[in-house]
Amino acid sequence: MLMPRHRADPAAAPEVLVVGAGPAGLAAAAAIGRRGMSVRVLERTDRLAAPWHEHYEGIRLQSPRQMSHLSGLRFGRSAGRWVSGPKFLDYLARYVDRHAITIEHGTEVLEIRQEQGGWALQTPSGVRRTAAVVVAAGYNHAPRIPNWPGLDEFAGTFLHSSRYRRAADLVGRDVLVIGTGNSGGEIASQLALGGARRVRLAIRTAPHVVPKSVMGVPTLLAAAIAEHLPVAAADRMLALLNDPIVGDLTHFGLPAPTRGMYSQYLVRGVTPIIDTGFLEALRTRRIECVPAVTGFDGRAVELLGGGRIEPEVVIAATGYDRRLASLVHVPEALTAADLPVADAAPIPGAPGLFFLGYTHPFSGNLRHLRRTGPPLGQHVHDYLRRGQSPAAVSPAHTGPAKAVRTPGAELAPASIGETG
Repeated sequence: MLMPRHRADPAAAPEVLVVGAGPAGLAAAAAIGRRGMSVRVLERTDRLAAPWHEHYEGIRLQSPRQMSHLSGLRFGRSAGRWVSGPKFLDYLARYVDRHAITIEHGTEVLEIRQEQGGWALQTPSGVRRTAAVVVAAGYNHAPRIPNWPGLDEFAGTFLHSSRYRRAADLVGRDVLVIGTGNSGGEIASQLALGGARRVRLAIRTAPHVVPKSVMGVPTLLAAAIAEHLPVAAADRMLALLNDPIVGDLTHFGLPAPTRGMYSQYLVRGVTPIIDTGFLEALRTRRIECVPAVTGFDGRAVELLGGGRIEPEVVIAATGYDRRLASLVHVPEALTAADLPVADAAPIPGAPGLFFLGYTHPFSGNLRHLRRTGPPLGQHVHDYLRRGQSPAAVSPAHTGPAKAVRTPGAELAPASIGETG
């Protein structure tokens, strides 16, 4: 049910600016607007959730629709149990309409700096000022490619997973996929089952593999329970549920994980591969597992332990960076890992600065946004009502949106299921 929207009083508080029109930015804007605050989303592209327009064909949410909606609007049954990329984009457009969210497309925020009485956002067309800003530019923002020796001279075709579109483009090719996150697992599966001549998967951290559902129950429900258990108990519970179904995959060349499923997530940030064809491709030996990549030499890819292979195409599913340090010039607001010190909560020493969508929860990003968006809205409301006089800052710019530009494919998020 839609929460009642409080009537905004423009004279009582300045306009809040939200950076980014992805799911996290929209969740933040809706939560702030429901509390009577004037809010505007600044989006550098001409589209909502721009990375989702660049995903590979066949992408679906890995969480069922009942766990994937944002606060204030559910998916209809017509979306299906596992929502497709296009239907997710349709949902976001309806979310904007339902919550009357104001979005200024074509406005890229280059820097955010603290100044007396508020915040200054540098854009190509000038500075925008506000008392409160929410940074929601995406957990998976810019492709990360390791600095492998010899990569620049590699004689084959190399691309980051964000540039992969469809298995049909690589029919008959010899492909190496690097990385065993959800993107790597699904891309390898699509290629193996979609006509690639040979598919190898380079493994640095041996992954767990889980089915999407067990006897009709979505696997992510168990992940949600695991988040509330002691780590050892969560590992045992997940193993009891998963191991009898998946079995021992070492017979098919996949190394056994060295940690429990939840422990591996907490220690290394590695989530399990959610099976969308991976197990079939592995068990039929259409996916071959090889050691981690250490470098490139002409046409050869060098592997840990001294092995060498010569794939025609290399796809690096090696993750993404936030690049928050280049955007937010408030060192005390960020950790050494380039993440905010607090998500969906006030930042100590930086009043009026908030972040949303910069966690990667075990049970799914969209579920997390539904739970953290409303508290964020309350934090912003409380700050502007109690801690900030509207006369202390210049009003935010309310002029027309600037020219838009289409984003490059390099901004697609790493997770095939969810993004902030």
